[in-house]
Amino acid sequence: MAPPDSCDPFEDDGWCPVSGNKVTCNNGIQMFADQTPDGGCINADVRKNAGGPPVCPEW
Repeated sequence: MAPPDSCDPFEDDGWCPVSGNKVTCNNGIQMFADQTPDGGCINADVRKNAGGPPVCPEW
């Protein structure tokens, strides 16, 4: 998946905003966010195989 142009999940499907520049999965792995003019974004499925929890709320 190409890096997002925006953190708006309605503009870049499959991406959503996160606070900060990384998120931590339940298994301890840290996933770094892609930076956009809107802030940090992360792929909605990025933690699916790393013990969760889901990154994005249900839209």
